[in-house]
Amino acid sequence: MEMRQLRIFCAVAEEGSFTAAADKVHTVQSNVTMRVKELEAELSQQLFIRQKSGVVLTSAGQTLLGYARRILQLTEESRNALMDTATPAGHLRLGSMETTAAIRLPQVLTKYRAKHPQVKLSLLTGTTVELIKAIESYRLDGAFVGGFHENTGLSQEEAFEEELVLVSSCEFDSLAALIRVMPQQTVLVFRTGCFYRSTLEHWFHQGGLVPNQVMGNA
Repeated sequence: MEMRQLRIFCAVAEEGSFTAAADKVHTVQSNVTMRVKELEAELSQQLFIRQKSGVVLTSAGQTLLGYARRILQLTEESRNALMDTATPAGHLRLGSMETTAAIRLPQVLTKYRAKHPQVKLSLLTGTTVELIKAIESYRLDGAFVGGFHENTGLSQEEAFEEELVLVSSCEFDSLAALIRVMPQQTVLVFRTGCFYRSTLEHWFHQGGLVPNQVMGNA
């Protein structure tokens, strides 16, 4: 396997199209098709299912994608390690929860950009679960997520300390009064994987609370 083949393979997997992948890696579609066929022949595995609307990975393709991303990431790291490390440069791929990106990061990233203008920054927003998976699959270099997680594959450091509070209507003069009517309440939450949602659900579980309805994306 060649690095060029792996880059093209990853581009096709991420874009879901030979044409879009060709644009991404700045080559022609015929070259993308040829490189993928070479890779499939070498591995004796079909990596993509060809459809009219594009391509999707086979199970073998899914397996290779994880390894290919790791190989490309390690190659980039080794190249950077042998270059001048006194001046940070290259692509820094960050992830963040949406609230953190909107409230916390503008000033942080502005200062970092001013200090290290040769670094190309990109930012992906998502839930804590989605961002951790993106780091594990080497699609992100780091991310701002909620809480600490038992994962030996992650290096974790506290960046901000936040206090989560429960806000209610003034008709409830105490937490106990709100809890008493919780079985009749409808709770609006973010989609599954959100740290704030999981924290709220944990609080419900600890208190034996069951709201009438929980509304949010699964």
